[in-house]
Amino acid sequence: MKSIARRDLLNLIGLGTSGLFLPSMFGDRAACAAEIPKRFFVYYTPHGPVQQNLTMRPDGSSGWNADKSDKSDRAAALSFALPDSEAAWSAILKPFFPVRKKMLVLEGLSMMSALLDKPTNNHNAGTSHALTGAKMVIPGGFKLEGGGGGTSIDQFVADKIADPAKIKNLHYTTGGWSPVFREKAEQTGQDSLGLSYDRLFPVSLTGDPTADHIKKRRSNALKLVASEYSKLLPSLSGDDKQKISDHADLIASVQKQIDFRASAVCASKPSANPSKDGLTHFQMANAFGQIITPALACDLTRVVFFQNGGDASKDIDVHTDLHLDVAHNATPKNPDKMKQMTDYYALLAKEFADVVQQFDAVKVDGNKTLLDYTTCVWLCELANGGHDLHDITAVVVGGGETGAFTHGRYVKYAETGAHPNNGTKLGPSHQKLLVSLMNAVGVQQSTIGMKNADLSADRVGKFDLEGPLPMLKI
Repeated sequence: MKSIARRDLLNLIGLGTSGLFLPSMFGDRAACAAEIPKRFFVYYTPHGPVQQNLTMRPDGSSGWNADKSDKSDRAAALSFALPDSEAAWSAILKPFFPVRKKMLVLEGLSMMSALLDKPTNNHNAGTSHALTGAKMVIPGGFKLEGGGGGTSIDQFVADKIADPAKIKNLHYTTGGWSPVFREKAEQTGQDSLGLSYDRLFPVSLTGDPTADHIKKRRSNALKLVASEYSKLLPSLSGDDKQKISDHADLIASVQKQIDFRASAVCASKPSANPSKDGLTHFQMANAFGQIITPALACDLTRVVFFQNGGDASKDIDVHTDLHLDVAHNATPKNPDKMKQMTDYYALLAKEFADVVQQFDAVKVDGNKTLLDYTTCVWLCELANGGHDLHDITAVVVGGGETGAFTHGRYVKYAETGAHPNNGTKLGPSHQKLLVSLMNAVGVQQSTIGMKNADLSADRVGKFDLEGPLPMLKI
């Protein structure tokens, strides 16, 4: 093959001196030189947990009355350190014990926007409001009883923090109604492991010699260019020297990216073309987790939404309808159903905990990990299997480098507001948590979805739907 002159090589790959004034060059350089980017991960699950087997108190109790029929401290606001003894953790939260220093458990929120919206099936309300806080579209959704009416938090964040040269966001699902909306359009998640893998990692890990050759040539070409710039710099002065120096910095940044993508972190991918055939619900969720970690670690995307909502009956040895027979009946009057629902949510917790621990195993900056730069949140469709929209729990993990959280704590919000129809005690609006999460990753807005101005005159000012959630940082 005919050799290429060095000057021709520089021009062919767009790095010769004639290309130094391309705006895209300097745009890329600015991106490469920026600080380590923030990431955002949303984990979403259906129904709701058995609250009595999730909540914790400083004295080791659950905070519920002896018959588990109601909380004994509903009006109290609490903030305390998560226990250092695993035995003191509730059955559902116990899988998070290894990451206790990097997490917050939140209790007592209300899906205020849904409660103030037009009454509908609470599955519709929860699905529509959980990530949007927006007034529902009717007709829409299941049986046309209500559908999402606004953009969900993952879409808002992706619009702001995505690298335009990469994948804007990823949306994976194991089943269930999608709570992700762009304006009023429901967004459908990808449920194929194989297609998900191929989109992110189109070159297989089978030791393909052609792929290895391309990687090596790509790296060697950049090293040659860097060497040529190094030789040229001493002969220049003034603006010309600065331009070449800046461009040399760009080459160094690109080289670092290639070296990073070829590192063990980015090579830690699942097997090529994984299949969901024969996998249980939770095995499939685990496989998606192994795709999500390198996607974020390699900065292929900065926003991931994962819905773990398929049929999990086999995983918890339930041979009936998990929704109608188990979730609906998981009350103190049916201890066997409460146990089944508790087991189900403990497995959901383990799936989320496993993924965030994968994040925490990836070093990205000295002793800092991918988890430190990734704000992760576990949100549920409903507060519990009984379909309530108040007394909601959420788990926030990671994002320590955002400075938005004081981790290692359990926070219980006072439930002192009154339901507009039946007087049920309510804690702060979950929209405030969504606002705080957006603020943490750099999206500076004070509202999401419904505002006080959307309410009827007799309700304006009575329900606070705007601003961030307090007590996340002390």
